[in-house]
Amino acid sequence: MAKCEKCDQDNAADASFCTWCGTPLVPMVDQNVIPDRDLGQLISQTFHLYGKNFWQFILIGLPPQILGIAVLLLISDVPQGFTSGFTSEATREAAFEDLVEVAPQMFILGIINAVATVVVLGATIHAVGKQYLGQTIDVMESLRKGFSKILILIAAMILIFVAFIVTAPFIVFLIGIPIGIFLAISWAFVFQAIMIEGKGPISALGASYNLVKGSRWRILGIGIVFILINFGIQVLISTVTSTVDGFSQPLATVFSSIALALLAPVMFIGLTVVYFDLRSRSGGLTLNTLSVDMDERVTGSVSSEDLRNL
Repeated sequence: MAKCEKCDQDNAADASFCTWCGTPLVPMVDQNVIPDRDLGQLISQTFHLYGKNFWQFILIGLPPQILGIAVLLLISDVPQGFTSGFTSEATREAAFEDLVEVAPQMFILGIINAVATVVVLGATIHAVGKQYLGQTIDVMESLRKGFSKILILIAAMILIFVAFIVTAPFIVFLIGIPIGIFLAISWAFVFQAIMIEGKGPISALGASYNLVKGSRWRILGIGIVFILINFGIQVLISTVTSTVDGFSQPLATVFSSIALALLAPVMFIGLTVVYFDLRSRSGGLTLNTLSVDMDERVTGSVSSEDLRNL
């Protein structure tokens, strides 16, 4: 019911004017509704969430970084590649033999690293959801949630990979580029649907596809801005790394690894923030529905103002 501020009479919740005195009624604001955000607010919220929970997101992202360090420690003679010229045919053949020798270990560690990255992706999405519900991020809980969905997340990744492989012959031609962009936008929120809504791999593809309907151009624009921001930061990292490399190559490697590890959560957080915004705009997301989706509770400290400033 909507109460008239002038005559204090009750009216229907969807009434625009008081049926008793004709006074315009102020629409009631649902305190549980997650507010819509424009591009600037989405970017601001992404970095605000990251800064507010900096150490939690860094700790969540540690597994792939630890595995990267393990590669350096366990495989000390990792070949540096074939991008530079060789002084002779013998040195080229020696480098190739070194690569063949460590290839099995690198392949296994690569698979493990990919799995760890998927877990981190799922954990980051879960952590952002916890923040929306007003809860403190528990690093181990989020990692456990990501690990519990590992098979579903991997299955979804395989489905997406197969779809892109099938359409690759079309995508390689200019006329096929829009197909690749269309698929990328349509399935941009598959992992959020799995972690937040509990969808299976196939239903998550459908949920993401339906979510972006009517918003593909907007999502494309948002995606381009996020990519440019990410690219700009990477250019800055590369510039500093090149400068440091002139003094110490090992120090440059360490700096680059740390800097990229710090950058990694930004895209995951940003995608999840956009996902929540889309669901809110479609009228399908409030704190109550989010708490049901995630099987979590809403803390009493969350208000509509808290959500705007999240």
